[in-house]
Amino acid sequence: MKVLLITDLYPKDSNHSIKETSWAIHELVRGLSSYGIEIVRVLRPVAEVKWRQFRRNRVNFINEIDNIQVETKSFINIPKRGYFFTKRDLEYFSILLNDIDLVVAHLSNGANIAYKLNKIFKKPYIYVFHNSDLIHIEKNREVIAHAQNIYSRSWALNRLLHKSNISSDGIVFSGIEKSLITPFRKHDNKEVRIISVNLLQKLKNIDITIKALSFLQEYDWYYTIIGDGEEYENLNGLIRELKLEHRVKLLGFQKREKCIEEMKKSDIFVMPSSPETFGLAYLEAMASGCLVIGAKGWGIDGLIKNEENGYLVTPRNIEELKSIFIKIFTEEQFSIYQKSYETIKRYTLENAQKNYVKIIYKNRSNREKYRAFCKKQTIPIFSQPWWLDSVCGKDNWDVIIIEKGGNIVATMPLFLRKGKLNTIIISQPLLTQTLGIYFNYPKNQKYYKKLSFEKDIVEKIVKKLPLFNIFSQSFNYEQTNFLPFHWIGFDIQVKYTYVIEKISIDELEKNFETDIRRRRKKADKLGVKVYESDDIKKFYELNKMTFIRQNRDIPYSFEFIEKLYLKSKENSACKIFFAKDAENNIIAGNFLIYDKNTVYYLMGGIDPKYKDMGGMDVVLYESIKFALQSGRKFDFEGSMVKSIEKYFRSFGAIQKPYYTVYKNNSKLLKIRECIRGIIK
Repeated sequence: MKVLLITDLYPKDSNHSIKETSWAIHELVRGLSSYGIEIVRVLRPVAEVKWRQFRRNRVNFINEIDNIQVETKSFINIPKRGYFFTKRDLEYFSILLNDIDLVVAHLSNGANIAYKLNKIFKKPYIYVFHNSDLIHIEKNREVIAHAQNIYSRSWALNRLLHKSNISSDGIVFSGIEKSLITPFRKHDNKEVRIISVNLLQKLKNIDITIKALSFLQEYDWYYTIIGDGEEYENLNGLIRELKLEHRVKLLGFQKREKCIEEMKKSDIFVMPSSPETFGLAYLEAMASGCLVIGAKGWGIDGLIKNEENGYLVTPRNIEELKSIFIKIFTEEQFSIYQKSYETIKRYTLENAQKNYVKIIYKNRSNREKYRAFCKKQTIPIFSQPWWLDSVCGKDNWDVIIIEKGGNIVATMPLFLRKGKLNTIIISQPLLTQTLGIYFNYPKNQKYYKKLSFEKDIVEKIVKKLPLFNIFSQSFNYEQTNFLPFHWIGFDIQVKYTYVIEKISIDELEKNFETDIRRRRKKADKLGVKVYESDDIKKFYELNKMTFIRQNRDIPYSFEFIEKLYLKSKENSACKIFFAKDAENNIIAGNFLIYDKNTVYYLMGGIDPKYKDMGGMDVVLYESIKFALQSGRKFDFEGSMVKSIEKYFRSFGAIQKPYYTVYKNNSKLLKIRECIRGIIK
């Protein structure tokens, strides 16, 4: 799998100082080739807002770091309009993106370029949020909306995104080399050695740590600060002002090896940064055996659970930080150190890379591509991803996708299950009338070309079918060309549904058979009323009564129906109608689902005590009215049972044949079918 990574948070060459940019993303991606993922290039965009500046300052160079090509390239980024690509840029991306499967963007600049590439070249992208992206959320709503998925760099950031109504699909966390994890060590409280390792910036809140410790001079502690930055002189002055020179030392910038060496001598690592994404220093400290103090709501919050495997403090709260230090100085911390050690063992660089790999592969699955496709197309409800998630389970369905020129031209969802004798069956899920192929026909296609297009698609889909023993899928009645299946050995079976469409309410009533009119009048005289409800439990009880009356087991649980109802409700795709008598007894009900074009009578139920009151007749009448008044068809979902077929037909519905494509590849099952045929 080939990936383009776009981010300005990446070293430009192997000599790029950690003081200027983080190496954390590089640490994540440099080992991905061993998992079958090729980072074709890392693109470091340099944004210029004016054409003159762009021409004067333009840069474009490529370096290699650990066998990864890193390209630094200038682009024009027009305020309020976004990135503008020159003709040369477009030619460049056309070549670069040719074999790319997925674009991964970190930070706002990278995501904006990925969004632009998605619009032009239709390449899917994922957006990995960092804390600095929070200030760009509103202007990036379009970028966020078009991303295949959104990820964040920490658990705390995940919560902040949720507050902004952004759904994150996971965490891209960092990890520490397994070799750096120090075997669990005991700590005594005779002299507590405290350390901070970070850039000396105001947001790191080192001044607050110094002030908190200045009130605790009766305890035996020593504080080492490693790092450089704009706050160095201010912190030095604060140390002198508080007369802490003998207990607080500023060591300045040190190489990583020296930092880890000092951490291994320390008991507590403190960095209550706010804002903070996910500082690698936290993990290095935990790996070195330090107890970590971080900031609530930022950075490490989520990996560190307060007073369980470390401590969290409200940013810039001196009193709270003092209390935490006193607790550590005076109370046994063995359990917290131990849990910290158990935690860091899970956050190795290897595990972080595996998590990143999983995220990347997830975003190239056919299901994910299909979800994105369904958002742009009018797909029947039974083929909608959320429906399939509900009736099959998220991991129990797949989809075949046929693409041409980077565009999806056909899809076919599949429900795979194991049958008797360990057979593999591709069939209809529960309560799913049709699936079949969705053809994304070219515009203005002539009829003979349409038939040729369908033949070509069917042949390609059949070649992509997984191994199966039984294949059985029903297609929507609007699809009528099944010769391509017949020609390659599939059987075609006809079924029927009944549909009401393109008719006024007055005309509808004229088309009713006499029995329907009579029962509706009777229901009206008895005071039967129809109302809409959310009581899925009551509906399930009514529906169950129908099966009991027929001496049959209900084929689904209440939990299954409730989950389906809630998901349908979430997607504004369902209604429940009940009929009640004059004494408010619920006598009948139905469960409707609908998409843009059609309302489907999914299920119904009647209380047998009131079966002669016309409850179902008036419920169905209101259901059909709802469909017609909303500009939709009403589909009874048909039945091959004679009495049910007659009932549906009595509403004046039009008969529609639909087809099931069937194939049996199992010799054993073929023998069984032959025996059954002989017995019959």
